[in-house]
Amino acid sequence: MEVVVGAAHAQSWDRLHPELQGRAAWRERPGPLPVIEGLADHVDAGRLPWLGGIPPAGAALDRQNVLVTLFTCANCRHPLTGDLKKARPSRDTDQRSGHRIAPPRMARGTYAISQDASLFILHPDDVPGTAPHPDHGRRNGCCGLDGQDGPNLVCVACGADVATKQSDCWTQNLVALTAAAVVSGAESPA
Repeated sequence: MEVVVGAAHAQSWDRLHPELQGRAAWRERPGPLPVIEGLADHVDAGRLPWLGGIPPAGAALDRQNVLVTLFTCANCRHPLTGDLKKARPSRDTDQRSGHRIAPPRMARGTYAISQDASLFILHPDDVPGTAPHPDHGRRNGCCGLDGQDGPNLVCVACGADVATKQSDCWTQNLVALTAAAVVSGAESPA
């Protein structure tokens, strides 16, 4: 079966100098804003052949037309992640010896939903919009963070508790975004 979707419009930029003055992280920076190395793409494919012709709420597409999700802080809408694809977590073999940290539970660029739907499970490196909790009592562990003392990651923009990182030698290796503290979607924050 052939499905004709319509025209797609693509734009690409190299060496961006974005308008960052409105972002909290750049307000106090003296002097000119930096030029960000890299390449940014935007593809507008219009309506896609989903049920009713509209993708599910909170979803976008990557270049391979796979649903992707962006998580933002529910308090300030600052992006916490890049685009992530829903996937199954790897099995925890629980056969660690000594003080070794387990391999990440999720592959980079993917997430899973916990059984009770209260957490989004991510790779530890997929949360660039977070920072360690300012309360050192939340960051306990032997070889990493054990995650046993409440959320230990906060939104880098507003400081709201958003996630718990586990990366100790006796725990799984993951980040669990608290579903009540984040918003999933594809829209950029305002």
